Amino acid sequence: MTPLHQSSTGQRLTPYPLAALLGIQITFAFNYLFSKVVMESIPPLLWGFIRTLCTAVILLSYLYFQGGLQARKAWKLRKELFIFSLLGVVLNQASFLAGLRLTTTANSGLINAMIPVFTVLWVALSKKEDFSLLNWIGFFLAFCGVLLLQDLSKFSLSVSNYQGDAFTLLNAFSYSLFLFLSPPFFKNESPLWITAWLFVFGCFGLGVLSIPQWGQIEIAALSQKTLIFFLLGIFVGNLIPYLLISYVLGRTPSSIVAQFVYLQALIAGFLGCLFLGETVSPRTLTSGAIIFLGLYFSLKRKG
Repeated sequence: MTPLHQSSTGQRLTPYPLAALLGIQITFAFNYLFSKVVMESIPPLLWGFIRTLCTAVILLSYLYFQGGLQARKAWKLRKELFIFSLLGVVLNQASFLAGLRLTTTANSGLINAMIPVFTVLWVALSKKEDFSLLNWIGFFLAFCGVLLLQDLSKFSLSVSNYQGDAFTLLNAFSYSLFLFLSPPFFKNESPLWITAWLFVFGCFGLGVLSIPQWGQIEIAALSQKTLIFFLLGIFVGNLIPYLLISYVLGRTPSSIVAQFVYLQALIAGFLGCLFLGETVSPRTLTSGAIIFLGLYFSLKRKG
């Protein structure tokens, strides 16, 4: 049995996918910081389109010079690429960035905690994975850890936040469907090739959605800090995590990929400590311990 073997009893998680899962959460946690700064000067949908377009150009250029573009193959698989780019790139990026700008950090963190909940729900209903009692306990512990970290007292149902909350919920719903539906397709394709073409297809959707915002940016007015975070947002916040996602999805159960999302809020807290002078509270340490314990139980799969 190879590490990629999947059966009705589950799927083993080997060291490389585990390292990739951690890398995804670290880079996405940085993405919060980069996007917050960039969106002070660039509207969210336009920022999503620009970074998707730049990422597509970078990856396509690399594939072209390596002789691995395979445009005919991409056209043959256009239906799958369209669906997964819609769920994993267009809706994911547009709703995440719009929600990040229009709602509070507390609301965003709490609603994004629903990504694993939705994913596990799809997986359980379809019986794609077998969950032991220990797995369910682990999932419950990780979820409770995130609730403790987010501090429910800061969650607000204010009318001023409802648009941002709706976009964030759409992000959680679409991304969970992406994690649930895409693994069989990703398992059979090169992570580099499939990421490149997902962004190519995603450019069209985000390009159309961002049209009303095209006139709301002045390139000459962008500060040096914004330009630096602009580049970091493309490479660290977009290119690297999506390559890692494409690699992981064919090698890891969807429910585990989703549950690692719980680490993003924890990592973001420590990044705030390193770069923004924030303090690590006992609440953060306690919730972190609960989340890691929950993930440990979730990883104890059969097989």
